[in-house]
Amino acid sequence: MEESPERPERSGGSGGRHRAVGAVFEPTRPVTRNRLVLMFLLGALVWLAAGVLAVVLLGHSAILLTLLTAVVLSWLVFGLALLGAIAVRRRDERGAPPAPPEGGAR
Repeated sequence: MEESPERPERSGGSGGRHRAVGAVFEPTRPVTRNRLVLMFLLGALVWLAAGVLAVVLLGHSAILLTLLTAVVLSWLVFGLALLGAIAVRRRDERGAPPAPPEGGAR
């Protein structure tokens, strides 16, 4: 059986000599779902702000405006798809009967 590599101390001290093949991230506590969604949305807002800033600083060229429009539209489509997936998941988790298909047979 192969020996596992020694891991660095959690205290951050460099007193001992340790052999580590790769760094492993170990969070102190897991991130809540709400905070993860918030960070994701804030990241999108930062990119949007960067795009608007680019348009303002570099001028209103057609390519920049088209690019910014495409990004915003893709985020809207993604957001709608994400909301739909969340709604379906919550309905499934609650055990609610699925909605009948539109125009289905009686």
